[in-house]
Amino acid sequence: RYLESLAELNQLDVRLGLPGHKWLINNWHGRIREMFAHHEDRLSHTLKAVADSHGITVNQVSKVVFRLGDLDIHQSRFAVAETLAHLDHLETAGAIGKESKDGIWRYST
Repeated sequence: RYLESLAELNQLDVRLGLPGHKWLINNWHGRIREMFAHHEDRLSHTLKAVADSHGITVNQVSKVVFRLGDLDIHQSRFAVAETLAHLDHLETAGAIGKESKDGIWRYST
């Protein structure tokens, strides 16, 4: 859904974007391309983490993709949430599967 919303935003003719944090966006379409590239990179790392395992949990994937040792507790929570979104995207696309065993979801290719 996030990537779909970026595609919709990319259709807008925006001269100046005013984000809620960091810097003003003077190159709207360029910034959206950067965000697409960033998420494609994260999807690739997420898929690799799953493919390199024999059933991996959300928490384990987030530690691989985001190097959680480098993050504080709040950043770690955001990393897990983003990891869930990437795993959901990959599962919906048919690139990975998931199964529950003893109440724990594990992802695999």
